[in-house]
Amino acid sequence: MKVAALLIGLLGSFLVAIMGLNWIDQHAKFAEGNDQILPLIQEGLRSGDAQRAQAARELQQSLDAADKLGRAGKLMAALGGLSFFATFLVFKLPKLTAVLMVAAALAPAVLAPSSLIFGVLLLLSAALAFLAKPRPKPVPAIG
Repeated sequence: MKVAALLIGLLGSFLVAIMGLNWIDQHAKFAEGNDQILPLIQEGLRSGDAQRAQAARELQQSLDAADKLGRAGKLMAALGGLSFFATFLVFKLPKLTAVLMVAAALAPAVLAPSSLIFGVLLLLSAALAFLAKPRPKPVPAIG
């Protein structure tokens, strides 16, 4: 069970970290054009035209959603990397490893629930790690 938790945890944490880096890259490319868009949004919100104001609000909501994905991507990259290295502790500290994997899967979901798609392997691995029993400590022989 520990080996399965290790293999699935490595794959899941790698996937979470890579997708987090991908979201960071996409957000950086998206943010380059924001300097030109923000004045248009503010102008649209100040205008008396209802359609223009509504379009500006929708565009602002899209920008806010993209910012949330960027922040979730940073969290995914950091926690995915942490859980990648923590996965190797599954043989000695399986409960701690399970907690770190659950945190790496669920923390980004607060900002972007779509990140759970990439964290499902971490949740499966965390369940396996939680059910795994740590190695028993050797008992010294009396004699």
